[in-house]
Amino acid sequence: MKDKVRKLDLRFISDDKETELKLEKMAAKGLFLEKVETYFWTYRKSEPKVLKYAITYFSNGSIFNHEPSENQKNYYDYGKESGWDLVCENNQMQIFSSEDLDAIPFETDEATKFENLKKCMRKNFLPTQIITIIIYGICLWTKYGSFEHSYINFLSSNNNLYLICVLLPIFLLSIYNIVNYFLWCKKAKKAIEMGNECIEKASVKQKYFGYFYLIYTGILTVLMFYNILVEYNIWFFILILLHVPLLTIGFSKCIKFMKKRKATAKKNALVSIIFLFVLSYGYLFFVLYLVINFDFDIMHGREYRSKYITYSNDEPREYKIYNDDIPLLCQDLYGAIDYDDYSYELDVDESIFIKVEQYTQDTYPMKNSPAEISYDIYTPKMDFVYDLCVKELTFIDEYRNVTLREIDDFNANVAYGFYYDDNTETKRFLLLYDDRIISLQLDSDLEDFQVNIIVDKLDLK
Repeated sequence: MKDKVRKLDLRFISDDKETELKLEKMAAKGLFLEKVETYFWTYRKSEPKVLKYAITYFSNGSIFNHEPSENQKNYYDYGKESGWDLVCENNQMQIFSSEDLDAIPFETDEATKFENLKKCMRKNFLPTQIITIIIYGICLWTKYGSFEHSYINFLSSNNNLYLICVLLPIFLLSIYNIVNYFLWCKKAKKAIEMGNECIEKASVKQKYFGYFYLIYTGILTVLMFYNILVEYNIWFFILILLHVPLLTIGFSKCIKFMKKRKATAKKNALVSIIFLFVLSYGYLFFVLYLVINFDFDIMHGREYRSKYITYSNDEPREYKIYNDDIPLLCQDLYGAIDYDDYSYELDVDESIFIKVEQYTQDTYPMKNSPAEISYDIYTPKMDFVYDLCVKELTFIDEYRNVTLREIDDFNANVAYGFYYDDNTETKRFLLLYDDRIISLQLDSDLEDFQVNIIVDKLDLK
């Protein structure tokens, strides 16, 4: 592969003239185009040569065609007779080269060229962009629903935030591409009516935008995978990492398989797209199967010991008993407890918006279980996030027989107790401080000395 070079190449719908000139300069340096892919073009090294290049479009061209159509073959023959050799093709685009610098251009009528370009775009480019807008729009709407369901869970999850940062630009980029296409049509039509050539050069803004977008998505992808690597174990990370290349290779192999069977372009596209969806969901179910059936722990290794309990005639069930460091224990409130199987757990989620710490001291299901405690500490990093937390945590569903009452306790700016409709306490409290919000769930009523212990242990003074 030493005689091959792959280069990044971002093309736009009005970039042909500039690309032709670029290919001619590359040939003069001894690099000759050999293969065109979405973002990378492959060049072959050889002796420098002066060549002329031409980029043309054929509306019936497609990666799903098992062979060129008769019209395409006639088109290639016409080019050969005119001194043009086919270099490569990609979908509807064909690239020719000629050693004759005075070779007859493929398309001399600018209006015909313009109509052909529009026909190609309407068959491939526009439907792709519209489908992208619909799919990513649905994904964004779904994510918005998740945000509305729980502001805290959504804003504390880096995976959610990274996903939005990926989905939204792609959604907006597709809208931009469609708008830019119609603007190009308008400018090209006006240029032709004035006797000029069809516009075939992308603006500087388009180029900078394209490169910025590619860098942005690259950095974001790296951050997403880094976050997965931090939160989950290495094996789960590898499984997630393999998803994209698996789909890419599988999709490509399916297309080639259908081509060998000489399937029509429509049948090839339909089968390949269905296969892509089946492969994607099949792989996700495979990962889920590993997690469920083989106790495949996807989280980073936290130390625990196992406790196996048998209920009735069922098989023994495993309960994981953790020993995380948590600041407030049942023993602090109730004194020594003769019980050795407490699980002490700490889960932390942190993003640029909020840090959420969830503490629990609990037992496995049993009769006459000892006291348990759970408390969540929310540390919003922005005022609007604080307000959203308060809104979510003070919301009472109309179907729940619970009311919220303000109490004077815990040294809080505002403290709430949750009560059942019969005025009995739920033993759940919500405490609002300047920089933190604490949700506390206990097993019994509190006395003053226990309140003081909570204030001291959680540093609420």
